Parts: sequence; C-alpha cells; structure tokens
Amino acid sequence: YPGEDLFRYTDPYPPGYEIMMGVLYQTSTSLNWTLKFFNALFISMSILFFYFFAQKLTGSKKKALFATFILAMLPSYLSHFIWVHSLLPLLLFVAFYCFESIKEDKRWWYTAALAVAGIFVVHPEHAIKFSLFFGIYFIAKWAVEKRFPKEQLYACIVGSLLSLFWWGAKLGSFFQERMGRITPSDTVVIARVKTRMLAKLSSFFQSYFSPYSGTATRPYTFNDFFVAKAQNMINSPIGWGIVISLLLTVSIVLVFLAVKKYREQKKYYLWVLLGWFVLTFMIVNSATFGTPGFLSFRTWMLLAIP
Repeated sequence: YPGEDLFRYTDPYPPGYEIMMGVLYQTSTSLNWTLKFFNALFISMSILFFYFFAQKLTGSKKKALFATFILAMLPSYLSHFIWVHSLLPLLLFVAFYCFESIKEDKRWWYTAALAVAGIFVVHPEHAIKFSLFFGIYFIAKWAVEKRFPKEQLYACIVGSLLSLFWWGAKLGSFFQERMGRITPSDTVVIARVKTRMLAKLSSFFQSYFSPYSGTATRPYTFNDFFVAKAQNMINSPIGWGIVISLLLTVSIVLVFLAVKKYREQKKYYLWVLLGWFVLTFMIVNSATFGTPGFLSFRTWMLLAIP
C-alpha cells in the first residue's frame, strides 16, 4: 500500500524470533508449515525445559515431574497461536537452569549470559518481565543463603550488554515508533521540545503500565480462574480449572507451614515461587484491583509458571 510503513513493527523491535524462523524456513518450502511447526515445537520444548529447570530448582525429580504435568495441563499456559511470546518461557527456563547450575560449576554463568542476551533480543516486554523475575530470584537467594549471588548478577549484566549490539542502534527508533516523531522545527524552542518529550515519555509509561494496558486486558473474576474455559482467547488463554485452583490453595497454605523447615535447610525456591506468583497475579489482575499493569492479559502464561 502506497504510503504505508510496512516495517513499522519490524524495524524497532529486536529480531530474535524473526531471524530464528527465517533460518528454519530452509527446512521446508512452505512458510505456513515452518511457522506452525516450529512455533508448536518451541511451546512443546518449553514444557520439557521446564522439567529440567524445576528439577534443578527443587532438587527433586518427583516434584519436577509433578510440576511439569501440572504446567502441561494448565489451560492458561500458551496455545497454538503463532507469536514471538511463545519463545519467552523456553528461554526463561534455560536461563534459570543455568543460574541454578552455577553452584555446581561457576562457568555456567557464561551460558546464562547468552540465554539472558537471547531474551533481551526477543521482545522489549520480555526483557522487563524477565528482569522482574530475576530480581525476585536474586533477592530470595541472597536472603536465604546469606551469600551474594555475584555470578548470577554477572550473567545478567553481561547478557544485557551483549544485547546492546541490537539495542544500541535501535533503541532510538523503538522509542520514536512508540512515542511519535518530534519534527526538526520543534528545536527552535528548546523548552517546548522538553515539554513535548516529557509528555510523550509520560504517555509511553501510562500506556504500558496503566491497569488496562494490553488490547485484551479486562477485570477478571473468580470464575475466570476457577472454571476452565471452552475457548482459549487465541493469543493468551486464561483460566486454571477447579482441580489446579484447589491444589494452588493447598500449596500456598503448605508453604507457610513449612517456613521454618525450609529456612533451616536454606531452600529459597519456595520464596522465589511465591514472589513470582504474587508479581504475576497482581499484573494479571491490574484492571481488577486498579494497580499498575503491564500488558496484563499476556501475563497469564507467566502466571502459569509459579
């Protein structure tokens, strides 16, 4: 179409998912088949990687197997919908598996840094949500073990610096696409430019962190969680179902009953999972509680993890 900016959503965003699909397109003459098959493969592999991550985090194969079964059964954990967000859980599990492997061999932080860099060049939203997940993990690990997790921090810093190979060149165009363009004529009055930039920046944060941010975000009710739905909302399914909701309630009670025992054993993963649950639950329910949100409807897939 004449005058249309066809690369409006391609150029400013990091190209990790597109590059991967472009390389994989060599395996088939059908673009549709490539997208459908490998997107489904990413989702399926994320469930497998979750098992290894859960085993490493809990130190128990039985707990990891049970948790993996629950994740695979959760209605709210991804769907067949083809989009970049199907790649986040897969990379997230790889990154945290590497973080947990550092206690066995410190050289794992190199691999962890590559996984973090991968997350940072998949989508800007994922970079922020991963950073929140890592912050909770970092604080819980530090508080319980009484040892500063420097290798994990190094991995995040180096990973974010590696991602600057993309963001260093494209961050300006990303903000320009999201915040609108400032014309050269505005430079005549410096004060006006500053006012407009601050207004645009304020608009940017309000659009992303408002309780209703996200095209499908809405207030959720008890039934949205307790009753599994027949339709999956396509891009981001919702709901848990009766059995998993009851299991979750019992689990939260057991966490608080086991506080003393796990503190003595220096097991921090309960606090990590509880922190992740509170964070993602509040984001998902931002429109319900009127709290700051962050593309809340897309957070259902992350809420499924804890």
